[in-house]
Amino acid sequence: MPDPQGAIARQLFDAVTFDIDPAALSFGGGTVLAARWQHRTSDDVGLFCRLDVYEQLDGADLARIEAAVRKIPGCDRERTWCETMALYTEIHSIEATILPRSTAPNQERQYELAGTPLRLQNTDEILYGKLFERLYRSATITVRDVYDVASAARHDRPALQRVLAHLSRQIPVEIEARLASLPRGWSRQDPQPLIDPAHDWTEAALVDAARAAMQPSARGRPGPER
Repeated sequence: MPDPQGAIARQLFDAVTFDIDPAALSFGGGTVLAARWQHRTSDDVGLFCRLDVYEQLDGADLARIEAAVRKIPGCDRERTWCETMALYTEIHSIEATILPRSTAPNQERQYELAGTPLRLQNTDEILYGKLFERLYRSATITVRDVYDVASAARHDRPALQRVLAHLSRQIPVEIEARLASLPRGWSRQDPQPLIDPAHDWTEAALVDAARAAMQPSARGRPGPER
């Protein structure tokens, strides 16, 4: 993982592991996916905490975590908060979060981030978050999440198939319906290609590609582990 994102992830990890079990934390989201696929730019830092661990944090724990994060060099103290929903901060103008997440499939592989025992999420985990947490559960659909799901069909179809097979069959159907209902101009980037893409999708073509990823043909037999 390149710096500065990797360095910020390590600093954030070191700051919060006095109160959060290091084994419950992982580094994932679009930034890790972008580093892996080189399909778009991404400069935020997303750490994820196992939901059952985050739910055990009380007000005093959250206050200590927030105070520790505020001491990170380059932290914008005015834009730092830690609540029951999440931790948010900006370090050297880069957004960094810790979000509680339910258990995702296929978490057995372990990595280290430059000697820090912070696990990098594998592609299955990241796509699970994109599909279940972002496109299915979130009230707002963002361009980057749609773009990542559409790109998955080209960059790692076996991982996409495994995650779709893990979800109940109704979830991809409902995601596809949400995508189909997006109004023209929803991305605020039409008709230009989106987020420095490797593919020249316009807004409409991007939605079509993401919808196609939800179709039964994309939910075939899972491929081999990558």
